[in-house]
Amino acid sequence: MLGLALRRAQWQLQAHRQWLRTFATIPSQIRPAIEGHPKLVLLHYHDGRQHERHFSLTRTTPGKKTARVRRSKAKRAAAEDNKESSELDLLNDLRQAVQDLDINAIIDLFPHAKVNKLVDRNLVWRLSQCLHESLRRVRFKNVNDQGRRAATDELVEFAKVLVRSIVKEELEPDRRAHVHLLAFFKESGALDQGITFWSWLQQRDSEYVDANVYGAAIELLAVNGAPLSELEGLYTKALEQLSSAGNFSSYYLSPDAMVPDREAPITIKGISMTLLQGVLTARLLRGESRRAYLALDTALRLYPTLTPVRFFTLFVDERPLSEAYMVFALACRAGIVMPVMGFRRLLTTIRQAAGTASLIKHVVSLRQMLSVLYMFVGAGGRLTSNLVSEYFIAVTQIMRVKEMDALNTRQREQLVNDVLRIIRRSIDVFSRYGGAPGISAINSLIVNLGGFGKSKKILTIALNDARQLGLEFNNITRRSILIAAGQIGDVELVKASWLDLVDAKVAKQEKPDDTDYHILIKAARGNAAFDFAIEECQKSEFDEDIKSRMYDHAYGALPEERGSVDEDTSSLAKGMEMIEELGKLEADLEVMERRTIDSPATQDFSTQDLPITILVGTQHFQIPDGELRLLYDALTSERVPAHASSKTTDQSSPEATQDALSWREGSTSALSTTGMTFGQLRYQNWKSLNELLALSELNDAAYGRVVDVAIAKGEAPPPRERILRGVEHHLKGNAYGLSDLDHGSAATVMHEARMTEASADVQDENSEDTPDQAQEIWRLRGRSG
Repeated sequence: MLGLALRRAQWQLQAHRQWLRTFATIPSQIRPAIEGHPKLVLLHYHDGRQHERHFSLTRTTPGKKTARVRRSKAKRAAAEDNKESSELDLLNDLRQAVQDLDINAIIDLFPHAKVNKLVDRNLVWRLSQCLHESLRRVRFKNVNDQGRRAATDELVEFAKVLVRSIVKEELEPDRRAHVHLLAFFKESGALDQGITFWSWLQQRDSEYVDANVYGAAIELLAVNGAPLSELEGLYTKALEQLSSAGNFSSYYLSPDAMVPDREAPITIKGISMTLLQGVLTARLLRGESRRAYLALDTALRLYPTLTPVRFFTLFVDERPLSEAYMVFALACRAGIVMPVMGFRRLLTTIRQAAGTASLIKHVVSLRQMLSVLYMFVGAGGRLTSNLVSEYFIAVTQIMRVKEMDALNTRQREQLVNDVLRIIRRSIDVFSRYGGAPGISAINSLIVNLGGFGKSKKILTIALNDARQLGLEFNNITRRSILIAAGQIGDVELVKASWLDLVDAKVAKQEKPDDTDYHILIKAARGNAAFDFAIEECQKSEFDEDIKSRMYDHAYGALPEERGSVDEDTSSLAKGMEMIEELGKLEADLEVMERRTIDSPATQDFSTQDLPITILVGTQHFQIPDGELRLLYDALTSERVPAHASSKTTDQSSPEATQDALSWREGSTSALSTTGMTFGQLRYQNWKSLNELLALSELNDAAYGRVVDVAIAKGEAPPPRERILRGVEHHLKGNAYGLSDLDHGSAATVMHEARMTEASADVQDENSEDTPDQAQEIWRLRGRSG
């Protein structure tokens, strides 16, 4: 702002000088007369108005016209200065709005800036970038569907204005802007507008379209349902254009490409990760998982620490849990921090896969959740309330496992205490990363530990914990207390918690809804609070149909009562099994606690064995590491085609520049933020991709069998996503977690024994195929060995 003030002062001084010059231009015929009269000279220099009046008395009529012309020129000069100042203010306001991501101000200022031709090529890009980011904020911050749609529609209208201005050539073309606009139309759901824009762009020259624009267009068309053959054709066309332009970076987008130095960051000019991401998306959405994984393999080979996060989130969203877990782990191992929303979806998937049918399966899922939480924070991620709440909810749900019925009162109480201890210990560990449980975790604690655990003291503990954490009770909390009171069978607590719920709603000028009354009835059935519940239902203002359904629910058959469990051998055995399984989870938590107590930031994963796969014994390739390394060298030898050697040191690529920052001073190898050398990462990623290629083939084959059965029955096949996210029927390995991989621990010894046993089992089952496992890797990668 200081610079602007100085420029304004300069313009004002310039205008003043121009004004003075109008009085310095004296006609030659009267100059001697003026020079002979000191008083007139004084007037000339000190009083412009008197000087001007003098000339009006001595000059002829044409002189009056000349003076008017001078005055008119001065006014025009001042107007031009004012206009220039106004335009500069407008441009600065628009740039400030872009910097502040104030999309409303941008929408207001843009038409004026465009009319005044103030929007240059770079600003077109920044405006499109700001529009794209604004859409993402609307999607994540606006919880109300109607409000989100309205805000999105307003952004779409502005996007259409930008596109019309580009098409009419009122704005300079910028390929970076075109990428953002195509992505915006895809993410906003305005697919038709995006496809129309792409159809126009396709007819333009290289000033409008490059490999990145092609990549954004491929993603847009993939979401719109275009056939994979068409999308692969666009990908090939983009690569051909890169090659024809002498850009040899197209070579490095091939699965067969070799990096110049596996230990170093790659600095190849013009590699388009957007193009690679586009074709990867198209392949995943069309069920072509093998080629999608080969695209991921290419990305990890090029930029092991800087592969864009969308490459990973696509697999987390589209593939079954066994694959999604492993892809997430690959990102964490490289120090790539996944988006919180994508991570939460993975946690939710693991929690939902736990179920309540099996204690062992439930604890396995808890250990998997703790493993991915550790890898996430070890990569540099920060925990949020929603993330840790997913874990806490899953921990408390162990009390819903059917095997709980086999426990007697004393065993159940001990289990409640064990779970509570794990929760408190987890809170201490997660707090190092800013993660505290939210009110949803407290509500789950009340229902599951207090209600299903038959422990009234838990209600007091949970409510006190909520107060200490600064959490505000909501109506879900009050409903949770009501549910727990019914499960415990505390009549007075049922009544008190119902009245508290009613009072809280009345205070907000609300009334209990039908869900509240159903919860009341369920809590009161089978105990002395039943008459109270019926009276409350009669007081309600619902119509007779709703009241009738309430009464049907109230007087319906009661669920079977759980009989008391005697202290027999089976009960004691089941109790011991539960305690042992929970002990494994607590051992994992102890490892995480020890590793993070002195180093709560990123972890050095180079010295740790991480639980990369979901279960031990599910690995498909039991090849000694020495032999596997030889195969890796054969497939990824460090050679570069001669025509590309001159293009391998350009630092203008953002990925190249950032990867170069991963070099540590004095080291001979590049390192990730997690302490892994690039050579380590590239080799480990290559091995993991082999497993993922084999695993995806099994999952896709399972889906194919379901489709065949449906067709044979004359039924429509179920959605691919639902089947792929179903039961992992082929996973037969042993569960493991952080404590099993902790060097020197007793758990590690047991874990290694289980791994050896599992490996032997796999080799026995596939003894005929074992010698050809190397050939199988070649096959999965589309190569001939």
